[in-house]
Amino acid sequence: MFLMVTVFFLIQVYIEDALNERWWVECSWCKCLVENIVTAFKTKHPPPHLIPSENTLGTMSPSGSGSPLMGSTDEDTDNTELEYSVFPRYSSSYETVEALVLEAIKEQIQRRAAPDAIHKGFLKLLSATCGFPEIRMISASRLEAWLHSGKLWRCAQELLAYVCCNADACGPTAQRDHEVLAQLARMRLKTKPLQAAYQACL
Repeated sequence: MFLMVTVFFLIQVYIEDALNERWWVECSWCKCLVENIVTAFKTKHPPPHLIPSENTLGTMSPSGSGSPLMGSTDEDTDNTELEYSVFPRYSSSYETVEALVLEAIKEQIQRRAAPDAIHKGFLKLLSATCGFPEIRMISASRLEAWLHSGKLWRCAQELLAYVCCNADACGPTAQRDHEVLAQLARMRLKTKPLQAAYQACL
């Protein structure tokens, strides 16, 4: 019972901060806590070269630009590396975590129906939780509009990379992921850089 309450609390506060100021989600001092929390999402990381950099428009950068799971800011720069361990502490609470994440995501979509109302933090949370098949489906069905958004394109490309990396055509979620890939195949991207990024992810 105590474990369930702890999981519920940690996931709730993670989601709340991830959707808002991202004060501690992107704070290097909280890196150990954040990286352990996100193991609950079972999200795979795409190769760094598929993540767009801060100064590339519509292209994939070989250097990458970090991760939506654990961001960083200039204020957080610190050469001191603290040792810590990361392991899946919440594997027994997978369904509970999935339900919490889906509830939060669907609530945000209802409140921010228009593409212009969506903010970067929301897309970063989607990337971080792409380990859940329903999150991949929600993302794939809306990625085309986000990729063409002037303010969201970079986070949308990152999300595309996470969706493709976590889609499993042969595992237990294969049927759902076939729908995800079908959604991605129907996208019509208007610029060659976006098309190149799309092809690199697929």
